[in-house]
Amino acid sequence: MAPPESVPIDPGMATDFHIATETPSVVSYKFWILRAGDKWYPIGPEQTDDARSDHWMFVPPLPAGSQFAYWIGVWGHANAVWRVRINISQRDPNSTSDSWIARGSWTESGVLTDEGNGGGLATLPRVPRVRLGQ
Repeated sequence: MAPPESVPIDPGMATDFHIATETPSVVSYKFWILRAGDKWYPIGPEQTDDARSDHWMFVPPLPAGSQFAYWIGVWGHANAVWRVRINISQRDPNSTSDSWIARGSWTESGVLTDEGNGGGLATLPRVPRVRLGQ
């Protein structure tokens, strides 16, 4: 599934950017956040098997015109199908508990190459950008 062109967010709420593997593979990734009128803020490179959280929280504001971009590289068993989910969520302003509202969620997927040693690789051929805002 391709990423959406835009994800509607409340610019005044904390925003969580999260990546997770949905298949047995490891993902290296890099995120970038552009606050409208500012510079790109890089996150990473990181990877999903390092025992660290793959949630990245941004505090307000993320004004209309802000953007989210990402790159992923995947490795695992040769010729294996891989799938990675990216989620954008925000705290629920009407909740008295720590609940979140999903604002956008999509997957990237493909098949790993065969590197001749039992392992395989894949990378996105592009760096997708998603507009953030109403």
